[in-house]
Amino acid sequence: MAKKKSIDSQVLSSIHAIDLASDEREDSFEARKAFYEMRFDKEFQGDSIGKRAFKEQGNTKGLIWSHEGVKQAVSIGKQFANYCKETYGISHLSEITPTMAISWLDEKKFEGCAASTLKGYNYVLDKLSSGIESKYGTDGFYSKEVAKYDAGKYEFTSRFWTNEEVVSIRDYFLEKGEMKHALACDLMLNCGLRGCEIDQIKPDMINLQAGLLEGVIGKGGRVDDIDISRQIDFFTNIKENFEGNKPLLPNFKIDTLGSAIYRASKKLGLEQHKSLHEFRKAYAQTSMLEMFEERGLTQEYLDSELYAKETLTYQDLKDFKEQHPALYEVCNSVIKNLKHGSDRFSLMRTYLFNK
Repeated sequence: MAKKKSIDSQVLSSIHAIDLASDEREDSFEARKAFYEMRFDKEFQGDSIGKRAFKEQGNTKGLIWSHEGVKQAVSIGKQFANYCKETYGISHLSEITPTMAISWLDEKKFEGCAASTLKGYNYVLDKLSSGIESKYGTDGFYSKEVAKYDAGKYEFTSRFWTNEEVVSIRDYFLEKGEMKHALACDLMLNCGLRGCEIDQIKPDMINLQAGLLEGVIGKGGRVDDIDISRQIDFFTNIKENFEGNKPLLPNFKIDTLGSAIYRASKKLGLEQHKSLHEFRKAYAQTSMLEMFEERGLTQEYLDSELYAKETLTYQDLKDFKEQHPALYEVCNSVIKNLKHGSDRFSLMRTYLFNK
């Protein structure tokens, strides 16, 4: 059985598949020869054509011409591919999705990358995607959404409900007897599920002894176990009241729940939204604060510079990591339980310190 290539090796192979700068490739010589022959013909006819125009005619779409371009694509491609590996658990470049590319660009934007730098990164993503298509014969990840990525200033959206207001929406459904909506909200509040993950949950996925919700299929098809050790009472109740191999919420529809949440927010006099993601954020912040209390870290958090600031920068979170390692360890564990990778500063800002 052939040994599986590392992510870095896969990047090298993919970029090599579209590398016209290397003399080792037979087609690279033919492509360059075609360009020079066309240029000679044009000049003989009193006209001329440059390399850019030649490429724009579709003769070398998705290919790389220069040694410098290859070097840059490999370097940036490795950064991106390892991000996907660490954050989404991919083992092969063919598993990369447009969502992963946009998430990486968002992360770079939050770190303070200039628009010109982000455009350069986006250019490399286009090339890497083409290389994956050429090398492995699969569809690339460079979708229209990635191509049109806004490289402008990082936009940070504040929360529009407090944690208490989110819980009040769940309570509204309980009071009105809308038990399916209440259960969906409770699943998000107790383990941070995304809306798209709710319909797959079955009692036999709940391992009370290990304190895990096992086999949850998330973004990009990644399968994860979620730590529910701090919500054992809730999930014990689920196990006792539902059959083992049937979904808790059959025929669940995100749009239906979103409309119900909008209706509830209106009835409760809250800002009117359909957001399911506010429940995920409430879970994250509640978990963080409870873990601070369990570990005797609450006062350190209240005294930290991070607690007092309304607007956080990338540097603020880097400083927080260095100055408060115990607090940071808790934050990192919460983000990882949301099925994201380690050291995701932009996500910490979004989920944990969004006031």
